[in-house]
Amino acid sequence: MQKYYITDSQQMVARWIREGKIQGIRSENRKEGYRVSEDELFEFIEEQRPGLPSIMQIYESYVKQLKPEFQEENITETQEILNKNLQLIETENVGLRERVLSLENALNDLQQEKQILEMELIETLELYNGLKEENNVLLDDIETLSELFKIIDDENKKLKDLSSKKADIEIKGDHETKKGNTVKKELSFEEFKELSEETVSSIEHNLEKGIIEKHLWSVYERIFKNGKIKSNLITENGSITCPFTEKVYKQQKRLINNAVLHYFEKHSGLKPYQEELEITVAND
Repeated sequence: MQKYYITDSQQMVARWIREGKIQGIRSENRKEGYRVSEDELFEFIEEQRPGLPSIMQIYESYVKQLKPEFQEENITETQEILNKNLQLIETENVGLRERVLSLENALNDLQQEKQILEMELIETLELYNGLKEENNVLLDDIETLSELFKIIDDENKKLKDLSSKKADIEIKGDHETKKGNTVKKELSFEEFKELSEETVSSIEHNLEKGIIEKHLWSVYERIFKNGKIKSNLITENGSITCPFTEKVYKQQKRLINNAVLHYFEKHSGLKPYQEELEITVAND
């Protein structure tokens, strides 16, 4: 090793053997150390000093061929040349090692950057998948809302149609009111009793059902004849005059209720509930 300018330390050689850089076999006697074959040794020397073994071999062969008188001078000159070459080789090896180390560091940096990019890519893919799922949910919600809006739109159209029909009916009703056609000119006694039922129930009395019907029949006869309102009670605009109070009513039901109430108060001495009386008067 010293000859080829590698090392003169036995400990360093032993270390290289333990690290496996030099293939050696431990002897049975530990004190004898390791046994290294010549081929393994020169292979290691070639790795550490590429081309030097061949140069040394040529140099030694050349020295042997020199004449004795010139050997010492040539050996010195050759040794100087060899030393310069070895220095150049060592310098180149140092540069190569530094370059290899720099490349290894750059490779480690690239691997770290690659790992970071891979993690970022994984996170981006997860984010994309999450956004894709949210987008699908939003699309479903939009479709559902579109269907709901369509249903609401249809319902609004129906409501508009109903409102339009109702408005037409109200307009028609107002028109008929102006003509005096809101009063039903024909009414049976049974229908008359049904319309009067609410007013009769609001009066305090102990009368039997048959007596009440007789009173109602008396009122009915004053307003109707053969189921029709008496012509002398109908005004020019279609309203009806109450035969008891001579008040004019446009609504037949109000006429009947007030006529029944007036009749019972005057002819039977009965009193209506105060609350119902106030409501009836307010309606007039």
